[in-house]
Amino acid sequence: MVQLSFATLKTLLFTLGPLAIPKLVGYYRAYKAKAKSRPVPIRPLPSHIYSALNILFVACVFALISTLPTFAPENIFLSTSSRLQTPNDVLFNRLAHIRPEGRLTELDETLKPRIASLDARCLYLYYGPSILVHCPFCVSDEPLSYFWYALPMILFPHVLHLFALGAATSSGIAGQEGNRWRTSAVMIGVGLAISECYLTGFGDWKANARATRAEDLNHFHWNMRIWRGLAIGVVDAVLAGFLWATSTNRMFVVPPTAAERIEASLKVLENARGRLGALGIVRNVVSRDDTLRRQGDAYWRQEGQIMSEAMDEREVVEGVKNALGSGRISITQLEEEARRFADGILPAANVVQQQSRFGQGPTTTALNHHMSFPRSRRLMAQTYHPWLAVWFLFWGLVTADAKSAADYYVSSLPGQPDGPLLTMHAGHIEITPEHHGNLFFWHFQNRHIANRQRTVLWLNGGPGCSSMDGALMEIGPYRLKDKESLVYNDGAWDEFANVLFVDNPVGTGFSYVDTDSYVSELTQMADQMVQFLEKFYELFPEYATNDLYIAGESYAGQHIPYIAKAILDRNAKKVGPGKQEWNLSGLLIGNGWISPVEQYDAYLQFGYQAGLIQGGTDVAKKLEAMYSDCVKTLNQPGGTDKIDQPSCEKILTEMLDMTKSKDGRCKNMYDVRLDDTWPSCGMNWPPDLENVTPYLRRQDVKDALHINKDKQTGWTECAGAVSGAFHPSSKPSISILPSLLEQVPIILFSGDQDLICNHVGTEELIHNMEWNGGKGFELSPGTMAPRRDWTFEGEAAGTYQEARNLTYILFYNSSHMVPFNFPRRSRDMLDRFMDVDIASIGGTPADSRIDGEKGVQTSVGGHPNSTVAEEAEQKKIEKAKYAAYYRSGEVALVIVAIAAAAWGWFVVKERRKRAGYQGLFGGSSSYLPRMNAGRFRDAQGLSDGRDVEAADFDEGELDELHVREPREEGEERYSIGGESDDEDVGDLGKGGVNGHANGNAKGREKG
Repeated sequence: MVQLSFATLKTLLFTLGPLAIPKLVGYYRAYKAKAKSRPVPIRPLPSHIYSALNILFVACVFALISTLPTFAPENIFLSTSSRLQTPNDVLFNRLAHIRPEGRLTELDETLKPRIASLDARCLYLYYGPSILVHCPFCVSDEPLSYFWYALPMILFPHVLHLFALGAATSSGIAGQEGNRWRTSAVMIGVGLAISECYLTGFGDWKANARATRAEDLNHFHWNMRIWRGLAIGVVDAVLAGFLWATSTNRMFVVPPTAAERIEASLKVLENARGRLGALGIVRNVVSRDDTLRRQGDAYWRQEGQIMSEAMDEREVVEGVKNALGSGRISITQLEEEARRFADGILPAANVVQQQSRFGQGPTTTALNHHMSFPRSRRLMAQTYHPWLAVWFLFWGLVTADAKSAADYYVSSLPGQPDGPLLTMHAGHIEITPEHHGNLFFWHFQNRHIANRQRTVLWLNGGPGCSSMDGALMEIGPYRLKDKESLVYNDGAWDEFANVLFVDNPVGTGFSYVDTDSYVSELTQMADQMVQFLEKFYELFPEYATNDLYIAGESYAGQHIPYIAKAILDRNAKKVGPGKQEWNLSGLLIGNGWISPVEQYDAYLQFGYQAGLIQGGTDVAKKLEAMYSDCVKTLNQPGGTDKIDQPSCEKILTEMLDMTKSKDGRCKNMYDVRLDDTWPSCGMNWPPDLENVTPYLRRQDVKDALHINKDKQTGWTECAGAVSGAFHPSSKPSISILPSLLEQVPIILFSGDQDLICNHVGTEELIHNMEWNGGKGFELSPGTMAPRRDWTFEGEAAGTYQEARNLTYILFYNSSHMVPFNFPRRSRDMLDRFMDVDIASIGGTPADSRIDGEKGVQTSVGGHPNSTVAEEAEQKKIEKAKYAAYYRSGEVALVIVAIAAAAWGWFVVKERRKRAGYQGLFGGSSSYLPRMNAGRFRDAQGLSDGRDVEAADFDEGELDELHVREPREEGEERYSIGGESDDEDVGDLGKGGVNGHANGNAKGREKG
């Protein structure tokens, strides 16, 4: 989307304004001139047309209301997200699940046996449930029998519509203007009825038999209800427009006949004669009554005195001299204006002439001619504005069901630390509507931008363990101090990258799905994640062009490569119009479960190295025997193609059992330096979990994170049902890692104190893997990439080793969850991987060295830009604010000037309209002082509503009218006419994973 800056708008305004404004004024004047010169002038909306428009409005509203789902019969296939082939018992069990108290209604029980067959279900979708339930003679062998039974219900709304059309176009309600559209409107209404009958009676009611998915079903009956209502509404709206245009002479004008013109002229003449007679009576009364006559004389003397004093004012005299001297006021033009005034002293003659030509009503006179247009517009606004408002309101109710980014905005977070709330969004995105599958996400916007925008997608493992572990115990911006309070995480990954946490797959954490629809395959999981990202980027398109990094740990070692492959496959397919490729820039896998062959073997090797097993003991011999059984299983055909082997899983379980002490404790499988209660052996770790679970189950937290009410169970760290349903036939991710390395750089990192996915197995799988023309970390035949020592802030942090797009990092003294132990060091790893160099943006760099070399400057923890550089930036912002205020003032001045010019032009136009004859007791010309007719009427007691300005006078009164000649230039008094002012103004106008599970053995072992 193109964004225009304030400076650009200002430049466009100053550049195009002087050109565009005169053009617009010219177009408006041309339109007004054309309207005045048209053969039939536009007139106000006749009162009888309002009744017709109200009838059409009501009919349109009811038609639109009928399209709302509330008034449609229930569609059980939509309600239960079921396919047409779903067994009857399963279908109605799902239906009972959504019914109150879990029981089917009486209508459900009646319907159940009637839609047991495929044909019956097709007829259900074609004719609706009412026909199948109530038709006494309908049979599937005779599908037309359903049509004949449904025909009265199909025709009923059309019959009502025809009544509405007939009433709205009848001569008794809409007059001649509506009656001329009667035949066309009725024919269209009949056509709508015939069209629906034809589509229903001769349509392919068996089309749904070929649909194999719920989304492929054609819900004909429900769709036809919507199209019927929309068609009727459109017909009524179009007819209303035609009535309005016809009755106001804007379109489809039919000139009146000679007889109609004569009749109209006679009516006008009769009305004028009556008014002239009334004026004569009034004048006679005033002349014969001494009191009224004295009041009239006093009024005119006062008016003359006021005008005389005004004209003697020094400012007025100087202004007149200046105007005459500069040539802005032409005496010749003033004389011409006076002549036109004299010619227009009898406007009734023009009125009679116009009405004799165009047949206007007798109430149209010189006075109410200019008053009727504003009134008609007000009445039209009062009628049509609510009509349009209701129209769009109902359309909004029908179509507005999609969420926007604003619906996901987290405006507050319970327990948040002092300081501004970070920008974040959270909520559910629907992935599989047919199974109610929703993935939950929590997104944190980066606090600072380095050289480009980046997004990190974080996934924990399990399978079935929530990524809220990563959000609140590892790389997220917050950690829990206790069950109520949050503190900032010193080393959070959101400093220079947007971080997106997703509870993956469906059913994990806050994500949910039907209990019979858990994911079982890695490819299925990856496809759902791609679908999630598609919808996420639709909601937040600003992130679609970011560099995308996918990170996670433990069983995410299977998830991440398969998701990356799905993204690359999507990019290779040349995504459709309006979509773009996603810039997959890197993968980070911590203590990942990637290659079972090497990692099962590493259990014993790590056990010996860590001192958990002593060589030659009975324990060692038993474990060696179990390992031999594991090797036999792996050597069987297809044995290495499985991600989990139960016979090999037993090695870890037995090893932990053998570490059990007399006090009932055992080694922590995620950090062998620690112990835990048996048989948990790490299930209760990390200690923050004691605070995370109750925090995420709080109602105020769930409300803040927009947790759907459909998520009925509370948050759990790891879902045993998800893990138990996950039995992939896909090959382990080690099989696709080499092809990924051809396109994407990858980091594998390990904490050296982890047992379940230990670093020995990771190093061994790297050693045996071949990619990008080499095996393992060899740089050339016989030459291996060196392990380089990494120090962080003066302490030995680990080792780096890299070759051909793969980097391996070993973290010293770290557990299965590296960022939990060392958030700052993990952030340093991320920033190096993303090539974040803070030297260009300010901040204090961290002392991070590889083999003694600093490399790029990274900064971890806190707010790296909140230094002297950031304070200087704040000063720049303040300076920019004042500049913005100044620019705003300039633009405001320009807008005010334009508005003033437009208003002045409007006032001028109005004054020009009133510049001619304004009545015997009021108005002025260039040579007459202005007189207030209203004041005179009040003084004479004539405020009785009579119109004495529409030629209501005796011809003898013309003798009393005198026009003063203009004074010579040397005299002191001048008459400044309104028209000269108008010209002056007119001239101005022209210039102007976590790695463990809860209650499931397999999920626990590869958290």
